[in-house]
Amino acid sequence: MRQWIAAATLALAAAHAAATDGHHRCEYYSTLAFRESPYADIRGVVELTAEEAWPRNHYRFAYDEDGRLVELSFRLRDTLRPLNDTTNYLVRAPRIAIDYEDGVETRTFFDEHDAPITTAGGVYKEVYTLDSLGQRTSLTFLDHRGEPVESSWGIAAYHWTTSPDGSVIETRIDLDAEPAWMRPNLHFGTLRLEYDARGLLAVMRNIDERGALVENETGAAQDKLRYDRLGRLESWNVLDAAGNLECGNSPDVARGIPTYDEHGYQVAIRYEDEAGEPIRNRYGFGGSRAEFDKFGNRIRRETLNEHGQPLVVEGRGYHGYTFEYDRSGLHLQRMALYGLDGEPATHAQRGYAAQEFAYDDRGNLIRITHVDTNGDPVDRLDNGVSIIEHTYDGFRRVETRRLDKHGEPVRERWAVTRYSHRADGLLVGASRFDAAGAAIDP
Repeated sequence: MRQWIAAATLALAAAHAAATDGHHRCEYYSTLAFRESPYADIRGVVELTAEEAWPRNHYRFAYDEDGRLVELSFRLRDTLRPLNDTTNYLVRAPRIAIDYEDGVETRTFFDEHDAPITTAGGVYKEVYTLDSLGQRTSLTFLDHRGEPVESSWGIAAYHWTTSPDGSVIETRIDLDAEPAWMRPNLHFGTLRLEYDARGLLAVMRNIDERGALVENETGAAQDKLRYDRLGRLESWNVLDAAGNLECGNSPDVARGIPTYDEHGYQVAIRYEDEAGEPIRNRYGFGGSRAEFDKFGNRIRRETLNEHGQPLVVEGRGYHGYTFEYDRSGLHLQRMALYGLDGEPATHAQRGYAAQEFAYDDRGNLIRITHVDTNGDPVDRLDNGVSIIEHTYDGFRRVETRRLDKHGEPVRERWAVTRYSHRADGLLVGASRFDAAGAAIDP
């Protein structure tokens, strides 16, 4: 009887999850497809039924009657939640609303409480222009006042043109209309983007004004991507202008090879050099392994050397870390570092062994405490902070206090941040104060 009731409850819950909320239809996915450019459609990887999606983290794609994506959200059951490592570079909000009108596609962003937010360094809206075929031709970032703004990558606008061979030429500019890199740590300029039959990026080429390949300062000129039948990224390969493997671009390896579980979660990655030999990346490790719980939350990650053996990276002081969640799977309770034998370990640069998280009845994060290997509060080595406390007006965070292990305001840099919001909840300003209450210039 209990099993029948549980099954019936799950079925009802799944039916609720499948409700379209006024949308024509919904689809559900475990993870998002790899993307390097906002030109590409947002795509899911590892499709789920509504019943499969309900008890796990999932991305909900909602479409209108014309088959256009009008909403993307990340949820556990029916609850919006902060994004985790299953997202990609270009999806940065728990919910994205997409509107279409007269050749323009506009995206706005919302947090886990469904309040409007800015992303990527102050971007309130992404505004795409579309041609007569519905293909994207440009993207401009706007702030909450409707003014152009640069993203955290220093980009104010993208421009795309489609070549006769079907490839897409991408350029980017900053607010001064100067060329911008594709990312601050990846110095590719003008790009030729080539997509496969599924719309997944197959090759990304760094080119000059004549279309010739150009190597950047690391020797890289191209990235070649391979996918499995489900659309999971099988490997990324860095090539020089001649098409040879090259240890270039961050993280300074020639090939990265991820491994996934049945849900599409990355459970391991390893790296190779130009000859196909195992290699450590620029950060000092040759790979990693991870574990996930029944909700799809990552609960463990460990660092490996180039031969797949456990490793403590020089200068880090720990081998891996664990995450502990509450019974609902929604709220992170503790992050702890551990050594090669599983013993508690201390972060070499920051001086703590674990972080402990506390929440109020609404699910707001109200306290982060840094502790040592004995579980006692400890001041971080890098900023002197032991305890971070947040206060709220409903779901709006109105103040953050940074305290030492004795509960006193820290004297390094700022001790208090106070936030201001619009009527709809959008954060529009923050002011910082020192331990004595004096304002600190931004």
